[in-house]
Amino acid sequence: MLFYGNPAPDAELVVMYGNCQIPFLASLLAAAHGDKGFLCVLNHAPPGEEPDRPTPEQMQRCCLYLEQYDSQFDLAAWGVPPEVERYGLPLCRYLREHCPPACPTLTYPSFVMTCMWPFAVTSDPRNVPEPKHVWGRYPYGNRVALEVAASGLRGAQGLAAYQQQSAAQMPDLSALLARVVAATGPDAHIDLALHKRFPLPWLRQRGRNRIESAPQYTASVDAALSLVGRELPGWIWRLCTCSVSDDAWVCPDFNHPIYGEGFQTKFNDAFDGRDPAEVIIEATDVARHPSGFVALALIEAMLRGMIFTADVSREAAAA
Repeated sequence: MLFYGNPAPDAELVVMYGNCQIPFLASLLAAAHGDKGFLCVLNHAPPGEEPDRPTPEQMQRCCLYLEQYDSQFDLAAWGVPPEVERYGLPLCRYLREHCPPACPTLTYPSFVMTCMWPFAVTSDPRNVPEPKHVWGRYPYGNRVALEVAASGLRGAQGLAAYQQQSAAQMPDLSALLARVVAATGPDAHIDLALHKRFPLPWLRQRGRNRIESAPQYTASVDAALSLVGRELPGWIWRLCTCSVSDDAWVCPDFNHPIYGEGFQTKFNDAFDGRDPAEVIIEATDVARHPSGFVALALIEAMLRGMIFTADVSREAAAA
């Protein structure tokens, strides 16, 4: 989910439900009310995909719920919506049911834009402002796709070449970790590298170099947690912050009902009798000084976990 505004883990959240216009609205609201976080919940997703939804814990921090009217005549403006199988209704129902009891709700219409649609690209460092383009623009488009098109390849051959070149240009995990370790605060360029290396599910199917606005992984704990949950399913995590440092670690949940057995098979005999959870926590434990950037600590722990487990898999294959 796209996130704007205050990334603090205890900040009040304005949850915004609607179409692709809401990221632009969220960016404007965040500029005016920087003390709050603005969480964008899109009412659509690619075919076969489920739209992202906030966690119940995030919903408990909701101080205002903004719901865009989406012309679904069978979705009542108030009360419990009918039990129908229309796209978007389960998500809207979930948001309404998980709002705190005293949380105010505002329903607003879609906007009519009489200019080039900016989406969420105004904060993207790849977006180059030009005098004739008020919102900026991407002058190079999708470079990999343009290179493949220029080569003359079409159809299945073109798609295969695109996927191969996309994979070859993915940021290396060790190099990405080094950038995160060296970061002194949230970094939009690192966000882009993470977004390119770990694309959202529908981008995996369309090639990883497609231009999209990156979530604020290095600034927002909510965005970082979403990434960890997506890329390390079945893993547990810990976050801690104080006046001195931000601390984090990640580790497989060996008791997980779905993934636990696989984790036990992979790791139980990998460390010469040592407790695998102890070894992995030791390998991923992060303490960043000074404190104030908890999301960066979690991202660093995630990357350390990925690199460590990849090394374990290589050693097992070579044995």
